[in-house]
Amino acid sequence: AVFCIFAITNINSYVYLLKVFAIFILIGGFSIFYQIVFGPILWFPDASEREGLVRFSSLVGSLTAYGIFGGLALPIIYFLFENKLVRNICLAVIVMAMLCTLQKAAIANIVLFVIFLSLSSSLLTKLKIIGFVAFGLPVAIFIFYYLDVSYVVATVDNILRLKEGSGDSDVPFFQSILDRLWFLPSQLYEMHGPSGMLFGVGMVGGSGTLGFPEYPMAHNGLFDLLFIGGILNFLVFTTLVIFVLQRLSAAKKLFAPQSFPHDVLKVSIFIYVLLLINMLFAGPLHVQPYGGVAFYAITVFICLRYDSFRRAATLEK
Repeated sequence: AVFCIFAITNINSYVYLLKVFAIFILIGGFSIFYQIVFGPILWFPDASEREGLVRFSSLVGSLTAYGIFGGLALPIIYFLFENKLVRNICLAVIVMAMLCTLQKAAIANIVLFVIFLSLSSSLLTKLKIIGFVAFGLPVAIFIFYYLDVSYVVATVDNILRLKEGSGDSDVPFFQSILDRLWFLPSQLYEMHGPSGMLFGVGMVGGSGTLGFPEYPMAHNGLFDLLFIGGILNFLVFTTLVIFVLQRLSAAKKLFAPQSFPHDVLKVSIFIYVLLLINMLFAGPLHVQPYGGVAFYAITVFICLRYDSFRRAATLEK
């Protein structure tokens, strides 16, 4: 948060920071490809196995980080990268790297990105998305299966269970969602009790996310907020999020659709919402390094640099 306060002085520095974040995620994708070809990088977090394939961590962090933070980079690249060729190459690299993580979260975040595009784009773009989902995607999946592109096939199978025996090394998609809504958080509840949820137990309430791997992980950011700082922590965070989303929505109305500031605000809203959705099934992403950069960049800009948007809106009119 302190870094964002000093680094973000206006809309241009804010957009620059978002682009740097997206480029870093892109480089993280290449670190996954490198390990698939040449083997694990020793100073990265340990690899594991799923669907008979090795799951590699990346420059972005642990095994589960890229499927989440890669999704945050997609709208930045799509709306804020000007060169069409560079934009398409970067999108393709990050999507492929997300699929190579063998994560259900990666598929979910790609789907959320497509839904966001369909809801926020022109009629022509909506028709292109429908055409791709109806025709292009099935053809691409068929080609991947025909060529037996192992990492992509295993990731799709982990959700859709298209092949016999697929998904045996992991719980089903919807079961995983249900587990993260209560079963996994209940282990923290049994450990800390109702008082731990009401008043918090400090940093250990964040378990492995905050450096305490010996404690069970809730895999649910809302429960993590409660166990870290109690009801007060939860209410403060919720109030901040509501304020930021309201201010982003109000600022977006100041600009004409398709204008650059409008696109910047649209991207900001989507990143914020995507962070909150992933928090429900991952943990307190705003306290992780890369989730924190995205969360606090948006929060600082819309809370402390709001006048920059107002001046831009006045000049536009």
